[in-house]
Amino acid sequence: MQEEETYIQDEWGGSPAPAANDRVPGYLIGSIGAVGSLAFLGILTETLMTVLFPELMREFGVSTATVQWVTTIYLLVVAATMPISGFLTRRFTLKTVFVAAVTFAVVGSLVMLVSVQFWLVLVARVLQGIGSGIATPLMMNIILEQAPRTKIGKLMGIGSLVITVAPAIGPTVGGADCRIE
Repeated sequence: MQEEETYIQDEWGGSPAPAANDRVPGYLIGSIGAVGSLAFLGILTETLMTVLFPELMREFGVSTATVQWVTTIYLLVVAATMPISGFLTRRFTLKTVFVAAVTFAVVGSLVMLVSVQFWLVLVARVLQGIGSGIATPLMMNIILEQAPRTKIGKLMGIGSLVITVAPAIGPTVGGADCRIE
């Protein structure tokens, strides 16, 4: 059976617009906002870390080649985790996958806060990378699975905008953090 969509004409007689019953539910906006925030924070921390390299080198007494592992290991873990995000969303509920992503990100951040040795910073970045690697595709997955068909493009654009703003402001936030300390 084929679904019938209800459309209304715009005032100029142009392309049909979706009917009012095609609105995005509030819970979906909240879900996209929560997962988008997690993805945003993951990318933000990635881009601000490079500005903090000199501070990390002084704090932990490591070389430039060693401190670069802070971003390298994070990106490797994100890249390895993203492909399994689809499997996770098929195997578990979206809420369970989201809670897991948040848990990894928060635990990683807490480990980072209490790190007194450089290897703990790397462990923290691995945990944060798992959280970010799950969150970014999860946001797109939620949009594709739950948004009204006529709103998918708009919501994907908004989700992508949220993610792409993070690298633009990350270095500024990192620089401000260095100046505060």
